Amino acid sequence: MGVKNLFFAGVGGQGLVLSNQIQARAALRAGFDVKTSDIYGLAMRGGSVYGYQRFGVLAEGGVLSSTFPAGAGDVLVSFEPLEALRWAHLMRRGARAVVNASPVYPSAVLLEKAPYPRDVVATLAGAGLEVTAVDAQAIALRAGSAKLVNVALLGALARELPEVGPEHVRAAIRELVPAAMLEANLKAFELAYAG
Repeated sequence: MGVKNLFFAGVGGQGLVLSNQIQARAALRAGFDVKTSDIYGLAMRGGSVYGYQRFGVLAEGGVLSSTFPAGAGDVLVSFEPLEALRWAHLMRRGARAVVNASPVYPSAVLLEKAPYPRDVVATLAGAGLEVTAVDAQAIALRAGSAKLVNVALLGALARELPEVGPEHVRAAIRELVPAAMLEANLKAFELAYAG
C-alpha cells in the first residue's frame, strides 16, 4: 500500500483539528501507523489552519514523518474552497480533493478589496486533481448544526479511503466527540458517507 498522504485545510473555527484527530484515530484502529501535525497556533476564527496526516503499514516501514513535500499529497480535505486553491500545490497529479462547497469569505472579500475566486472546482480539476465537491454546510444543517461541517467532510472522505473503513471512523467519532453532540455528529457522518 505504501504511505498515504492527507492534507487538511480550512479556517479557524471549522473543527479541522478534531477532524484530523478523528481520521488519525480511525486509521490507527484500522491497524495503520499514523503521524499527524496541525498548524493552528496563530489562527483566530477565520484565519488559515492546516494539518498533515500520513498513514501506512508498519510492516512496510511505517511512517517516519508527519509531513510530506509539495507534489506528494494523495488526498486534500478542504473545509473551504479558497483554502483548497491555496494548498493544491501539495498534491500529486491525480490526487483526490474533497472540498466543502461553502465559502468562508476572508476580510478582503467582505470589505470589497479583493474578489473571491470563481469556479474553484474547475480550477482544481484543471490542476490535475480529482475533485469531490461536498455541500457540507447543507449536510451539517440537516444533521442539526452548522458546527458539523467537519464531520460531514469526514463522511465524504471515508468514501475515498476504503482502506481505513467507515466503521473505524464511526468508532473514532464515538471516542473523541463529547456525548452531548455524539448523535448529531454520527448523523452528519452518515449523511455525507451515503452521498
